[in-house]
Amino acid sequence: MKECLSKIRNAQDEENLVNFSYYNKIMDVVTEDFSDLEEKKRDVVLLRVLDSLERVDRIRV
Repeated sequence: MKECLSKIRNAQDEENLVNFSYYNKIMDVVTEDFSDLEEKKRDVVLLRVLDSLERVDRIRV
């Protein structure tokens, strides 16, 4: 989860188009919806979601 948090902080520092509170909501949803998974697998899901969002943001620009 630390890697995910640092990725979110980096995105915020780079003034990414996606709002920091939006990332927090995504983390909450992933954590809640995938609570039955072990933490490492949940982190993988979260990273994939974040990567997908970054790609969408680049396309919008």
